[in-house]
Amino acid sequence: MNRLNVAIIFSIAMGVGSLYADFAPENIGLKALEIESQIENSEVAKPVLARFVREIKEEIQTLKNFPKPGTRHYARAVLELINDYLIRHNFVYGEHRGFYAIFESRKLSPADIDNLKSKDIEKMTFTNVADEPFFHKALGIGRKGKLHALVHSDELFHFASCHTLSLVYLSVAEELSLNLLPVYAPGHIFVRWVPPVDERNQLYLNWEITSGRTMPDSDYIRDLGIKTEAVKTGVYLTAQPMKSVLSDVYASVGCELGTRKNWAKAISNLEKAEKINPDSWIAYGFFGDTYLAMGQPEKAISFYNLALKKNPDLDWVYLERGRAYLEANKPEVAIADLRRAADIKPLDPKPAGLLAKAYLKSNNCKQASFWIKKAIKAESDKESLKEFRALEKLIGS
Repeated sequence: MNRLNVAIIFSIAMGVGSLYADFAPENIGLKALEIESQIENSEVAKPVLARFVREIKEEIQTLKNFPKPGTRHYARAVLELINDYLIRHNFVYGEHRGFYAIFESRKLSPADIDNLKSKDIEKMTFTNVADEPFFHKALGIGRKGKLHALVHSDELFHFASCHTLSLVYLSVAEELSLNLLPVYAPGHIFVRWVPPVDERNQLYLNWEITSGRTMPDSDYIRDLGIKTEAVKTGVYLTAQPMKSVLSDVYASVGCELGTRKNWAKAISNLEKAEKINPDSWIAYGFFGDTYLAMGQPEKAISFYNLALKKNPDLDWVYLERGRAYLEANKPEVAIADLRRAADIKPLDPKPAGLLAKAYLKSNNCKQASFWIKKAIKAESDKESLKEFRALEKLIGS
């Protein structure tokens, strides 16, 4: 029996159909699942999400001496309750897939458990190493979450990224009329409670959803290396309207449809993402990826330019724009982008491998040899390694 069938039986057994009937149809979580239905059956996830929201609301209503709504204390109490609920229901911070996927479950692998044991508790980390085990990618894990996972390691767990976890928080907040908004940081998203207009004497409250705790802006700036200019311009650490999350969902679905070569639907979803949020560097970057995959490097470059205009610190966009310049037979221009991507992620073999190609096209065999050696040293994927060794042979011939 596959996980989807298990989820259906679980949903029926819990009687979530009746709960779903009372769930607000315009809830952001349901909207996200509806968008994702283009790439995966999300019908099972909808009633499960509704059950989660209903149970969290009921817990709040039954608690005595719960803080007054509209206050900072109330916001923190709600956020702590959501975090505790997710821990009890075996949610862990892990791989990034669609929102629908966090309602599926699997057991922790031995590698997952080993990585969890070695993970620093409540410590933000930022790494340049590509393709690490998921717990090493974590920006932190709370003490409760870590201990719960280790004690219950033989049970089934739900794996969620910061993006999908934020949708759970925002879905609950919307049902409670709690003014919770998404906030972006490099490669990350968290949520922020903003006080009501008539209570702006109160300070806003950042909630780090990966570790279940409050965190000041200064910690994000320090630990994620956020530039002052990016904060001043509102690229990072500024509360965004709720619609920006739906724009990201459309963009992600568009990107996935692009990998399936469903070009028309991919472009349609990316256009919707752009319409909802014209400042979305994510949508522009994925536009570039899609047109590059379609064999239109010049059009891809124009969208990568837009993405970097909105956010000049996107290492992956420099990498892909460099790839596009290579395909457009402009190796000299590609080198500048690829060198910048390599500077940002010195241990990533991708920019090194592309730099070797760019220098070879520019007839600079010395630099091409230097970069292909770096790529081979850093690469662990067998197929990529085979490709790099073939390039090394070509450079030496």
